[in-house]
Amino acid sequence: MICWTASKPNWMIFLLFWNCLLYPHGIDSLLATCDTKLSDLKHSITKVICPAGCWRQHSDLCGTDNYVRGPLCLAAMHAGLMDIKIFNFAGEGGYFKVFKSGPRRKYKGTPRNGITSESCSPSSVSYCFQMKCDTNGNAEESLSEVVCPSGCSSNYVCGSTMYSINSSVCVAAIHAGVLTRKGGKVKFFAREGQISYEGSTNHGVTSQSCDPSKSSFTFKENDVCFSNCENNGKCLTGINENYCACKTGYKGDACEIVSMCEANPGICQHGGTCVNIDTSYNCTCTIWYTGRNCETVLLDHHFAPTATNWSGSRKYCQSIGGDLTAWGMRNQTVRSSLKQTAKDLGRANYWIGLRNTEVDRRFIYVDGVEWDPENPTEHDFRKKEPNDENESCVAISRTYSYQWIDVVCNTNRYGICERP
Repeated sequence: MICWTASKPNWMIFLLFWNCLLYPHGIDSLLATCDTKLSDLKHSITKVICPAGCWRQHSDLCGTDNYVRGPLCLAAMHAGLMDIKIFNFAGEGGYFKVFKSGPRRKYKGTPRNGITSESCSPSSVSYCFQMKCDTNGNAEESLSEVVCPSGCSSNYVCGSTMYSINSSVCVAAIHAGVLTRKGGKVKFFAREGQISYEGSTNHGVTSQSCDPSKSSFTFKENDVCFSNCENNGKCLTGINENYCACKTGYKGDACEIVSMCEANPGICQHGGTCVNIDTSYNCTCTIWYTGRNCETVLLDHHFAPTATNWSGSRKYCQSIGGDLTAWGMRNQTVRSSLKQTAKDLGRANYWIGLRNTEVDRRFIYVDGVEWDPENPTEHDFRKKEPNDENESCVAISRTYSYQWIDVVCNTNRYGICERP
């Protein structure tokens, strides 16, 4: 269930403000990127904040309502939790919970909300945006609040009062007496793992005894809290211990300050560098991208300022996060635009990302695609070129109206770089 979304550039600031009001016990959420995959989720229950603009992403999204693979935020858009309409700010971001559960009978693809998902074969794990009876207690937060469906009774539960992390939350809640089989809202608290767990029969549910677990959860909270929580963290208590539920950007036993960059790895997309600013952050983007999180394409091609040999030109392009142009050269429209730019710059010769293997003389682009001499629309070699087995690298030349020619690789020319 989405709690709140906004379409303004500062939507995340407002979202975190509302999150403070709606979830006073702790707002630690995963700041996802458009490239975050469902399989990247480390917990069975995760609060997620998705950025705007993820409609641009393409994927192998699989499933409907229950998803097996694909980008997390794209799945949320397919499920109707995020708006993909393109206004001035390229759509809206969103805030919601993601639940990991077991396999379903089938995963059928559907067109929904402007996105078409694929059908796929059964998988041992699925992801959805509603709590399931088999979702276990491996939650991202110290305190979690979920809504259990009706009819939960037969899923695995280990322990009594304190339950192992791989127990079904909803069935454990029935066992603990805080929920009925009709379902409903329930809160549970993360705890350290126990040496052992003893099973019992309560409220019509029989739990199992089991071996040690890395962590536990319980449904009980004491009245007194003694922890000194910093940075406006909320002190919560439970059986035999108390702890701090921290706000976004803070972690640790006492909510000691942790930088946004460290707390949210990958928040700067497409190779951008995260820079801490107090409790916020900035992204220093590569030459190819712009935006708050380097999510928006700024340019596709860049003409190197210095002439060098083919290998040197490629190293320069790689140093700025790209490579010598390959896919642009296979597209007739893009290729014509680059030729015009080369002409406007007035330089004589440019390297492109194509050379032969020197073993079997096959020309291969730097992205691994083999040159197809039978498809004239995908290349622009001058007539009777390539024509010399000693000339292994490909360039464009003003002398030949910037058509392609094969030349010796150690001559100095400017490179045409391309974003990945």
